[in-house]
Amino acid sequence: NLSSCNVIKMLRWIFALLLALLLVNSNAPLALAQETPNPPLTESQIQKAEAIAQKAFEATEKGNFAQAEAYWSELIADFPTNPALWSNRGNTRVSQYKLEEAIADYDQAIKLAPEQVTPYLNRGAALEGQGRYQEAIADYNRLLEIEPQDAMAYNNRGNAKGGLGKWDEALLDYQKAANMT
Repeated sequence: NLSSCNVIKMLRWIFALLLALLLVNSNAPLALAQETPNPPLTESQIQKAEAIAQKAFEATEKGNFAQAEAYWSELIADFPTNPALWSNRGNTRVSQYKLEEAIADYDQAIKLAPEQVTPYLNRGAALEGQGRYQEAIADYNRLLEIEPQDAMAYNNRGNAKGGLGKWDEALLDYQKAANMT
């Protein structure tokens, strides 16, 4: 039997996760052509990769996260230095509650592109899902160092601070996020 406090925590985490997924899972074309300078990719290779990515997005939209994960894994095998692929596979793993595997994917995305904010946001949400609030806050703080006007980072940091019972600090973050939208 879940207490109302646990239900609220779970709903808050799910809401933050869904917002993070919406931010990342867009149909923007992948920047595969610039990924590996040697050898350059052919137009056929780029089109094939974009078709697989489109299938991954479609599988995600249908809630078929295991299939989406397989598509992202296929792309990662071909383009292991593309951080967006790692981040998107992490999202599908979070959707399956494979949080440790998702965090490993976000770690790789951050290693490949440490100045990109989305993997920090997503890893923070996954860490929150594990109750690792201090680590999540560290990710949101790093994101805010890169992009100080990121409303989602303030919102999610508020969630993590709430998870620690620091409601006054959480309220300040929520207010800052609300004022940015």
